[in-house]
Amino acid sequence: MPLFEHGFLGTEAEQTRREISEKYSEMFALLKDLNDVCHEYLGQAKFNIHEPIEVLAVAYFIRGLMSFQSLVLLLQCGCMEDVCALCRTLVQAYYRLAAIAANPTVINRIFASAVNDQKRRLEFYKSGRLKLPANVSNVDLVQCCSDSYSR
Repeated sequence: MPLFEHGFLGTEAEQTRREISEKYSEMFALLKDLNDVCHEYLGQAKFNIHEPIEVLAVAYFIRGLMSFQSLVLLLQCGCMEDVCALCRTLVQAYYRLAAIAANPTVINRIFASAVNDQKRRLEFYKSGRLKLPANVSNVDLVQCCSDSYSR
């Protein structure tokens, strides 16, 4: 039998989704309205691509919106464990946006943390603790690491 007749994409899951959507139709209507408002805001958003604070704020907003949309779909399917796990992403985006709004210099710590994570990953690849993806070949990890450290 094809995949669409089983599991998450199967008829039993579709019936569960329908039942949940009907039972909580008012809540899902409100969530749809919120999604519409967010898209309207994004459609009208103007920001300077050369201003890191503005770019990062919009990126976190988009990340939050995508997480929110995923939450709605997972809620409709009754996947509560996945919803709870995904809420962490929303909370992280909220706190980072709030921190940037309160003190724009926080962006420097966010960037420094990202660069530090990148360096650590490069060291893991260099040491062999992580394997390079199959589609990556002939990468000079010594040069990558030294380039990363010089930033």
